Amino acid sequence: IYALLMLAAKTGLRRKELAVLKVEDIDLEGKKLYNRSPKGVGEPRLARTDADHKLLDDETVDALRDWLETRSDDTDWLFPNGQGSHVSTMTISRWVGKATDRVVQATDDDDLAEVIDEFTPHDARRCFTTWLNRGGCSRDVIKALRGDAAGDMVSLYTQYGEDEIREEYESAMPKIGI
Repeated sequence: IYALLMLAAKTGLRRKELAVLKVEDIDLEGKKLYNRSPKGVGEPRLARTDADHKLLDDETVDALRDWLETRSDDTDWLFPNGQGSHVSTMTISRWVGKATDRVVQATDDDDLAEVIDEFTPHDARRCFTTWLNRGGCSRDVIKALRGDAAGDMVSLYTQYGEDEIREEYESAMPKIGI
């Protein structure tokens, strides 16, 4: 589950895109993956040269390397279902649910537990966008990394807390001095 969560959060891949990844789509040495089924649809899969490339950081590469070394299924699918095919999107949702349940049970922080308890695989895509935006990446870079075709999805997916909004508001609002 760790490798799947790392991929979801650090590449912004959708559930269906995660489900249909094959081992051959991962380039650990080049620190990237080839999303050969954007939005998880379309057969046949795209050629590597036409695929949407996702960058991987060292932490994600390590998680994938560990997963590939320890998984017992010998299929082409990165996340196999144990019956020779790939996992379903519902299985991914269940895995994420189990992982979040463990976090909720392990924490004494009620606020964290409340947020994590509602966490879905799609929230990982929101985290990805928010982290890049807050980290100073340009909108064009974020759009390219997300694989967005059109529209300003960066604004839609970036989440700001009330404290952050207030801080920016107060720093931008001039003193009128009346």
